[in-house]
Amino acid sequence: MKVDAVFFDLDNTLYDYERAFRLAALQSFTELWKEGNITGEAATKAEQWFRRFKSCCDRFWGEYENGQLSRSAYQKKRFLHSLKECGLLSVSRDALSFEQLLRHYISSYCVLFAGMDGLLQALKDHQILTGIITNGEEVLQKKKIKALSLDHWISSETVFISDTMPLKKPDPKIFSLVQKQSGCKHPLYVGDTWELDILPAKKAGWEAIWMTTQNAKTENALHAAFSICQLHKLLISYIE
Repeated sequence: MKVDAVFFDLDNTLYDYERAFRLAALQSFTELWKEGNITGEAATKAEQWFRRFKSCCDRFWGEYENGQLSRSAYQKKRFLHSLKECGLLSVSRDALSFEQLLRHYISSYCVLFAGMDGLLQALKDHQILTGIITNGEEVLQKKKIKALSLDHWISSETVFISDTMPLKKPDPKIFSLVQKQSGCKHPLYVGDTWELDILPAKKAGWEAIWMTTQNAKTENALHAAFSICQLHKLLISYIE
């Protein structure tokens, strides 16, 4: 079926979020360390701390997802636990300082995946409605979008951020709401997470392409792309 609109997830779909997150976290940690707001084992390296921090992010994510922790409580818990596991000390207010620094720096490390600009231009040349559906905080996600210069291809009117909506992924209703508000008839969604992106999009009646480096579950996806080049070819097959 020929599609008339293509929407993308933002993080880890249009750009390498993991890289940006790591670099911003390391810069934030180093800044707090130099200011004396983090004390403890002098031999602790920033990279060693980050491995602990990333582990804490993953470990406590479920508590945030199911509502046991608020966003701020989750952010505080992952930071303070990572310090403790490295034999470092800080105070609660420095968890807030760290998050503020992280939010400040992360957009400066946002770079489109190689070839993504050409893909977006191809959609624009074919006059395909293009947009974004992303979970997250409005201010932070908009900073990333600006840093990536996505306004060259994507109108602010077709950017949907969960913070400004009554729904968020993986609720399929968010896709139905976006389709209604954007006026498209045959939309397609591109995302990197099966449960959060692809499954709910399909439940809402959308076409979907899974951007993944995994082999698991690809037999269940209508299409899976393992590179930007492959994604480009798949999208062209949907719009020509």
